[in-house]
Amino acid sequence: MMWAITATPNIYFFETITDVEVLKAPKKETLEFVQKQPGLLFAMAKRIFNGLEGTIKVTQALLGGNARAKVALIMLTLTKRFGKKKKNGEIIIQFPLTHRLVASLAGLTRETTSLELAILQSKKIIEVNKHTFTVKNLKELELESSISFE
Repeated sequence: MMWAITATPNIYFFETITDVEVLKAPKKETLEFVQKQPGLLFAMAKRIFNGLEGTIKVTQALLGGNARAKVALIMLTLTKRFGKKKKNGEIIIQFPLTHRLVASLAGLTRETTSLELAILQSKKIIEVNKHTFTVKNLKELELESSISFE
């Protein structure tokens, strides 16, 4: 919506972790529709501000945290976005995940990330089985990440 409301061109590159379908709405019709829907504008603003708060938390943690906090933060973020709760309370991340991807998202080397994931496993906070990651203790993962999304 930024391009429609502010006329700011998109200069960013986006890469998805999962398959997505992208649709582009015509600018004029989109603006007319949104302007006639004050409730929609409020809902959009609320979503934007929630996203901004989350982005600030993540940025702060990635810039200032140690390697374990960064890996825990990425795992926590992926859990909140893609996690599915199992009957036993554990949360499984619903797409194939690699150490390399976690490392890339955390801004760390794959080797450092693998070491930190192993420590989180030894603490029984997460479980890694091939490309399936399961969060066994969400509260402990939040503590390791040093942020909370609540």
